[in-house]
Amino acid sequence: MNIRIKAVFLLALCAALLFAGCTQSVPAANPTPEPAQTQTPAPTAAPSPVPENQGQGVTVTLIDLKNRQVQVAGAPERIASLSPAVTEILFALNAGDKLVAIDESVEFPPEVFAVSGRFSASAPDIGALKALEPDIVFAGAETPTEIAEQLEAAGMRVVYAEAESYAQVYAAIALVAQITGTNAAALIEKMQNEALEVSAAAADIEPLRTCYLSSYDEEGCVVAGSASLVNALIQMAGGEVVTDELDDAWAEISYEALMNLDPDMLLVSDDIDVDVMLRDAAFADIRAALNGQVYSADEALISIAGPRITEGLRLVQDTLAQALVS
Repeated sequence: MNIRIKAVFLLALCAALLFAGCTQSVPAANPTPEPAQTQTPAPTAAPSPVPENQGQGVTVTLIDLKNRQVQVAGAPERIASLSPAVTEILFALNAGDKLVAIDESVEFPPEVFAVSGRFSASAPDIGALKALEPDIVFAGAETPTEIAEQLEAAGMRVVYAEAESYAQVYAAIALVAQITGTNAAALIEKMQNEALEVSAAAADIEPLRTCYLSSYDEEGCVVAGSASLVNALIQMAGGEVVTDELDDAWAEISYEALMNLDPDMLLVSDDIDVDVMLRDAAFADIRAALNGQVYSADEALISIAGPRITEGLRLVQDTLAQALVS
């Protein structure tokens, strides 16, 4: 396993342990730093239990994942989540029954369809959301800070708790657990164990040069960049990312640029019909497409930074293994 992969696991463990031990304040989660230069043994112990809030009426000061200082008074009974990832976390922590509003795009778990309040994460109807009287609103990655400020001006408490990298996922879960007065230790331990199994298997995976493609049209295609969650999963699963020089999470590139990247395989969103894609003349000069090394992946599993992200990690590794024997 290469140093970069080990560094990602170290960052994730440190974030989980740091958040799990907090009672009165949660420090800001760091953005994904440069890879460490020393190898670190994989974690073997589960994080400490996340303490519950100290009862209704007790105000705790937290730093959310946008480095914003927020105050939360007791465990909320009515929750609005504008983040698909946080919604999944809430259900995994058995707090989904407190949801009164969710992001309109959410489809998992099936219980979300019983929540009548549905709002745009980027432009919610503030008056309608306030009418639901949420004790707290979890803002999503798609929620602009100016919208969060408007929600707060309307009297609602807003917390950003959606991870922007794999290293933040455990921290996000621990933060949501602390706010809701639930315990995330078992969930985090389960996820870490699943990730460690993939990590151990990665040593036996040939590092295929891989590119994740989210969409395409006549102008070019949208691929995952170095800041994306899916690229971290590819590296952790034992693959080699060919788009690491693209700084953003997503970038639109030409077909010529894709050809020059020369990936061994293409991992594509399940929104793409692979058979149709392979017949498109735009991919005629792409070696991976010519060799039939194009594989569909459940985009929700590999792009939503919630409890199912380790399922996405295993999916990526299984796909790499399938490509090696094809």
